[in-house]
Amino acid sequence: YYIYRLSWDGDYFHIINDVTTISPVPTFPKYCEFSATEFVHADDSTDTVTMYRRVPGVSAFAPVGTPLTKTGLSNSALCRLNSTHIVLYDGATGDLSVYNWNGSVFTLVGTPLTGITGGIGSKLYAINSTTVVHCINATSNNTKVYTWNGSTFTLALTTQIGTSGNPKLSGLGTIQIAVGHDSGVYDFGAYYWNGSTLTLVGNTLYTGGTATPEIEHLYGKYFAYADIGSDDLRTLEYYNKEIRQIGNALIDASLDSAAIPMARIDGHHIAATNRTTDTLDIFQWDGINWKKKTTLSLGTVTASKLVAMNATDILVANNGVVQVYRWDKSANTLTAVGNSISSLSSPVGMSKVKGKLNEAFYFSNTGSYVTRFNWDGSSVLTESDEKTTVSVPRNGLVLDDRMFVLLMGSSPYTKFYKRDFHDQGYFTLKREDDSI
Repeated sequence: YYIYRLSWDGDYFHIINDVTTISPVPTFPKYCEFSATEFVHADDSTDTVTMYRRVPGVSAFAPVGTPLTKTGLSNSALCRLNSTHIVLYDGATGDLSVYNWNGSVFTLVGTPLTGITGGIGSKLYAINSTTVVHCINATSNNTKVYTWNGSTFTLALTTQIGTSGNPKLSGLGTIQIAVGHDSGVYDFGAYYWNGSTLTLVGNTLYTGGTATPEIEHLYGKYFAYADIGSDDLRTLEYYNKEIRQIGNALIDASLDSAAIPMARIDGHHIAATNRTTDTLDIFQWDGINWKKKTTLSLGTVTASKLVAMNATDILVANNGVVQVYRWDKSANTLTAVGNSISSLSSPVGMSKVKGKLNEAFYFSNTGSYVTRFNWDGSSVLTESDEKTTVSVPRNGLVLDDRMFVLLMGSSPYTKFYKRDFHDQGYFTLKREDDSI
């Protein structure tokens, strides 16, 4: 178990050669910065709290003074209160205590507050020398704020931030904190303390893993991204060879669906189907925020995909049926228009022919085929006679009016196909390359 010291040059972190070995390997170690040359280390496996100080002229830290021994220390949390005091939470006894460090020993100050539930991974942070935030691993009331008058703690606030999941806690100044969780809708956010309440500042950001993500190009370097792992819709930018979030995410528990298929209508609007609410929704991006413009019930949404045929008409494949829905922008309503086509195998993808309105390809995994739909722009939807058998595609993307690429479930995973036109107007598929 090692302690490293890092420096930040504005672009990168660098490991400074101050590497300190902690032995024996601690159980759930906790630590906090105490000064520019000192940190405090709490070790549940040895029931101790130890001050470490950087050794002048030596690239390492070393323990100084006498460690604080607290028998049975478990599920502890630790933070610096001021230049001479630390706050220690002991999950075994439920005690929240303040200790003074005089340069060689820790001494208890005042009276501990008892009976506090914490659990594994709880975190402490002192907003200032009189206010301490305690985040615990719990499904309710997981954040508490205590005030310190020099001798006793008083509970000032009990609230819930996010959901359960090993919390992370850090400071953004004397009156703001950053709180994160390993799981949950509200995963990472900044909160402002006004003396009585904690208020979210700006938006929250999910930074964990993905779960059935969907992505749709908006314009230029901007993409709409929906992820049921975080129950949100956000905008991502490809910038300087990196992906970063732009603006605020729209957090909505109903986005926790099996997937959120999306279709670009224009650079600021997307359509999406939602299996949680069984709806077709229109979302708008104003450059900073996402908001839901309108919604239409589809009865039941299961295996669905969609594509915008033009600026107002959206072709939706759902439950083996394809239907066009029209978005009346002035009335802000969605309505089914024209005929539907049924008895289709479930789609794995739909893709519009680049540069052509009212024409889209339909890729089916269970049916192992590719087919094409045409919309007359008014009321008639037709399936072409170009249906072609393709072995178990996973998704597809039209590149131009002659080429498209299929993603497959087995090697080769990417196959390129070319349309060969005939006098009758239909086409056959020829596989061009297995390059990926």
